[in-house]
Amino acid sequence: MKYSLAFFIFFFSLRGNTQNLADSITYAGFSLQDVIAEKLSDLAVNNYQIKIANKEINVSSQDVAKSKAAWLNNISVSGNLNEYSLKSTLGNSIITPQLNFYPRYNINLNLPLGFFMTRISEVKIAKINKEKSIDQRDKTLNDLKQQIKTQYQLYLSNKYLLAIHESTLQDDKILFERVQTQFDNNQVDLEVYSTAAKKFNDQLTRKISLLREFNASRYALEGLLGMDLNEALRQISNPSRRK
Repeated sequence: MKYSLAFFIFFFSLRGNTQNLADSITYAGFSLQDVIAEKLSDLAVNNYQIKIANKEINVSSQDVAKSKAAWLNNISVSGNLNEYSLKSTLGNSIITPQLNFYPRYNINLNLPLGFFMTRISEVKIAKINKEKSIDQRDKTLNDLKQQIKTQYQLYLSNKYLLAIHESTLQDDKILFERVQTQFDNNQVDLEVYSTAAKKFNDQLTRKISLLREFNASRYALEGLLGMDLNEALRQISNPSRRK
């Protein structure tokens, strides 16, 4: 008796939740929550494509710095090391003519023909590549935002369709169980029983399809977000949780 009571409480609670979702659709102000979709799209920065794009921008920035500093490769520093310069360096009091050994240090600058034109072009190319990386990242981000909005609408519509069907399924289940009891008591014939059973089984099959579509839309949305949907919803409801 105790288990039966617990079952009926659970059954009517489940049915009540699905019925509430179904009833909300008939409300005049019902919508598919574009506000939430918009907020979720802001989390597109967590997608791995954006993370890779940011790393590519960082590499491009390093290339710009590298191109700007490349002219230093044409400067060389050398020095003369000999016994006279060593004596002078160590403070030896012996004075020896060292005119043939100066300068002690040499700095050479070798600039090939066309150096400045080549260097300016390389710096410009590096800057353009960086700008391209930024533009590509921004385009990818905008595309992801649109995909998230669209996918959230699909997820939400599948959620409501599943809720509506769940309510219908429970009604058909009750009707089938009633017919089954009547059939066991020889109150209805086999044809009535088979019709009720087929209708109930068709609804079960439909539920499997709707559940698959619902789960698939959720997984696709989480893939675009780069995180679990529940965590994403918590973040948009509490911005301080964002990383």
